Amino acid sequence: MTKIKIEVSSEKARLSANSAPQPVLIVNDLKLGDSKGAVALWAGVKTKAYFTNLRLSE
Repeated sequence: MTKIKIEVSSEKARLSANSAPQPVLIVNDLKLGDSKGAVALWAGVKTKAYFTNLRLSE
């Protein structure tokens, strides 16, 4: 199981995996800028994916 945490603030996003002390991915220029919208989870075609303990906070 892989634990992922994604933090989005303004035009930046940080993705951490398995409680690592440093993020594994940092995006400093989100293409839609500071906007609001939906959250989507996606797994590739013919890929089995299970999502548990999903939490969204503002």
